[in-house]
Amino acid sequence: MAREVWIIGASQGLGLSVAEQYAGQGHRVVGMSRSVQPAGSPFDAWLQVDVTDAAAFGAAIETLYAGGRTPGVIIYMAAMLYQGPLTEEPDTLLRRKSMLLTPASSRAATTSPSGSVTFDPAVT
Repeated sequence: MAREVWIIGASQGLGLSVAEQYAGQGHRVVGMSRSVQPAGSPFDAWLQVDVTDAAAFGAAIETLYAGGRTPGVIIYMAAMLYQGPLTEEPDTLLRRKSMLLTPASSRAATTSPSGSVTFDPAVT
């Protein structure tokens, strides 16, 4: 049975490869990334959003739900790369990475007993 798969961090690398695998199995794939949608990608829908911006990410998820989309699976693949000595890594980049390690979806989402999901961008 085909289901909808949401992949956060889907513009390249592992995220894009996972998307291609799910799409190849007949699933509907929604990709999300701060980058533009890759040309020739397998996505049924694409949202360009920065997951470290809780308000923007919450609004993007609400847009998907408002459009009648419901994920069967949510896969978090977002990452940032810094190449250089850790001691020289800028403090702002370190903070941004820590935000990536705690997905906005887990910081801003709550689920009711009935199964409905509420996003609160104020929760960080």
